[in-house]
Amino acid sequence: MSNSLNNQRASFAIVGLGNYLLGDEGLGIHVIWGLKEIISHKEIQVIEANTPGMGIIWLIEGRKECLVVDAAYMDLLPGSIRRFTPEEARSRKRRGEVSLHQQDFLKILELARTLGISLPKIIIFAIQPGPNLTGNDLSPPVLQAAKKVKKEIVEWVRDNWLREAF
Repeated sequence: MSNSLNNQRASFAIVGLGNYLLGDEGLGIHVIWGLKEIISHKEIQVIEANTPGMGIIWLIEGRKECLVVDAAYMDLLPGSIRRFTPEEARSRKRRGEVSLHQQDFLKILELARTLGISLPKIIIFAIQPGPNLTGNDLSPPVLQAAKKVKKEIVEWVRDNWLREAF
């Protein structure tokens, strides 16, 4: 990405994480694809981040607020939805575990704060994935949850950010 994009950085971002080639792990990307068709405003950037690792810091720094959509293993039924801030969550990953995102999102945010990087307010929309981890289709309960999260994000943006974004 060019430096000129940094000069035009939108105040708000909606970031989808995941690998769409790994079934339910790609749910964040599926939600983003739907949102790109709905949300259009110069102050809101809808970002298909895929699996950025530490690059997520560059995608979110300098903004007022970010919504992040991702799969999260929460010991719930597939398709269960939770909304929370990073401060309300704790990572359950152990050192040495393999991550499909290369890094643990919550640990990356913790590292950024430790390094003194100013982060925006972050709201995470998390969906419990099912066992479907192959192909680019979502399992039925996760697909329904992704549609619901898309609607919730549209309402969030409308109620909390900019009414004229639609």
